[in-house]
Amino acid sequence: MARFYGKSLFDDVLSKKNWEQGVLRVCIEACDCSEDPFGYRAVFFTGDDASSKEGGVANRFIVGASFLLQRKKNLMRSGYEAPMTEKAIALLEGKIGSLAMA
Repeated sequence: MARFYGKSLFDDVLSKKNWEQGVLRVCIEACDCSEDPFGYRAVFFTGDDASSKEGGVANRFIVGASFLLQRKKNLMRSGYEAPMTEKAIALLEGKIGSLAMA
């Protein structure tokens, strides 16, 4: 007996999920080379739009610039999209040039 499963069921299973859907924005900041060898770090701001518009303090997490390509690779290998990490990489490449994958 064959069963028909709607496309939406498989879309949920097979489509990539956005790992960073709660990230509102990202920026690149200079940092000490002891913190990251490139001298830059990506700051990801999370929270809801309402708190950020009202001047509330958004949560944040920091990723050293030298780890951004590996972060993107790991998330994509796990089946996730990472659009804000890609944006951070583009911002960083605008500052220091092309990043080479080690």
